[in-house]
Amino acid sequence: APSKWLLERVLNPQDIRPKSVLDFGCGKSHDSEIWAQQTGAIARGYDLYPHTGFEYRAQRPKQVFELVTMNFVLNVLDSEQERIDALVDAANFVEPGGLLWVSTRSKNHIDKQGLQKGWGKTIEGSWISSPAKGTVQFGMDQSHIIDLVHKAGLQNLVAEGLPGKPNSDTGC
Repeated sequence: APSKWLLERVLNPQDIRPKSVLDFGCGKSHDSEIWAQQTGAIARGYDLYPHTGFEYRAQRPKQVFELVTMNFVLNVLDSEQERIDALVDAANFVEPGGLLWVSTRSKNHIDKQGLQKGWGKTIEGSWISSPAKGTVQFGMDQSHIIDLVHKAGLQNLVAEGLPGKPNSDTGC
């Protein structure tokens, strides 16, 4: 999981201990509970479109956080404008001097899945992963994420080089 990798390979070695963490677009993830248990941080999940049983996560936070994680959110949004809007929304929860962690499924990984599974494509270029559910997948690598940050006008965000990435199927 990208958050576990971030904690173990990036934050812990640099002795960075965020006191507050938001898992933005958390879906069914239990990352916020893991952050709380492993770091003692005040952590919560937020998802504008919560899954059944996770409706409480739709309550929009009123505070900012030292760390906001956004794992595999940008992949499931069809248009570039939707991805920009989500990125800006997540960035608005980062306190001054805080961190925004963005991870995505890589373009290569998503394209390979789309071809293997015979997925169709939307007019926006995303793969239709489930026509019945209306879900899409859009692969992104680090360069795509950085480009999106610039297009979103988020000049206060600085891309940090990291020692690797969680795995070859992940962009971050």
